[in-house]
Amino acid sequence: MGLVRILFGKVMQLVFGGLIGCVIGGVITGNENYWIALVVTLPVLLTVVGILGSRGVRRSKATGVTPLRPGIISTIPGMRPTPLRQEAVLNPVSTAEPSTGVVLNGEVVDAPKPERLPLWWRVLSILTIVVGAALVLVPSSQTIGWFVSDVGQGRPFDGRDMITGLHQQDAFDQLAGVIGGTEVISISFFSDSLEVSAPSAPGARTIDRYRWQAGVASNTGPDFSQPDDVDAELFDAGDIDLSIVAVLVRHSLDDADLEGVESVYPSIRRSAGEEPIISIPISGAYFSAYYSYSVTGELIQRTGTAFE
Repeated sequence: MGLVRILFGKVMQLVFGGLIGCVIGGVITGNENYWIALVVTLPVLLTVVGILGSRGVRRSKATGVTPLRPGIISTIPGMRPTPLRQEAVLNPVSTAEPSTGVVLNGEVVDAPKPERLPLWWRVLSILTIVVGAALVLVPSSQTIGWFVSDVGQGRPFDGRDMITGLHQQDAFDQLAGVIGGTEVISISFFSDSLEVSAPSAPGARTIDRYRWQAGVASNTGPDFSQPDDVDAELFDAGDIDLSIVAVLVRHSLDDADLEGVESVYPSIRRSAGEEPIISIPISGAYFSAYYSYSVTGELIQRTGTAFE
C-alpha cells in the first residue's frame, strides 16, 4: 500500500508539472492546444484531489477517538459518568508534561522540531514536476528556442510574427519537411502563420495548402484553386532568403507612413514566364499602398492612393 501511495504521488507531481508546462507553452507558443489541455485537465485533477482528501478525513475520523466534553456528556440521558472510587495518595507523583518553551528547574524545555522530509526526497519531487513540464513542452522545443533567441535580441513578443518577425525562414524549413521539397506556387505571410501552396507530393500536378502555425507545420488539404499550368507558376523557394520579407515590410511601412494601418499581407508568387516577386499591399484608414520587390530586395513597383 505504501508503494502504491508513493507511485500515485509521483504521478500527481508529473500531472502538476504538465499543467505548469501547459501554461508556459500556451504563453510562449500561442498554441491553443496547451490551453485546451489545461482547461480539461485542471478540473479533473482538482476533483481527484478533493475525493482523496475527503477519504483521508473520513479514515482519520474512523480510526481516531474524539472525546466528548464533560459538560455535553452530563446532559445526555444515561450518559452521566459514574465517579471512580480512588484512595487518596499523599504527595502523588506528577504525570503532567511541561509545555515547550517554558523554564523547568532553571532549564528551558526545547520545543520538538517538526518532522521534515529528507532533502533528497524534496529534490526528487521537484525534479519530477520539472520532468512533467518538460514532457509537455518537448513538441514546442523549437518555438521555445526561438523565444529564448528573441529575448536575447530584445524582441520577446514580436520575434515570432511571420510578417515583421525573425523566423520566416525557420517556419518555411519546417513546412518544406511536410511538403517534401522547396518547390512551391506561392507563399503568404500572416502575423501568426505562414501558408504555402505547393504540389500535393513532389512531382504531383495537384496543389495542396500547407500551413505553419504555433510551431506546427501541416497539410490542410487541397488548395482553393488549381493552376492550369503548374510548371508555369512553380518556383524554388529554397533559393530565397525569406527573412528579407520582414525587412522589406518594415521599410515599406516606414515609406508609406499611412495613418491607421489596418492590414499588411506580404506574399511571394510567380507569374507565367517571369521571376517570382515579393508583393506587399498595405491598407490604411484613408489610403493604401502597394509595393513589389525582387526576391533579392530591389524595388520594382510603388503605387497606391497614398502617392497620388
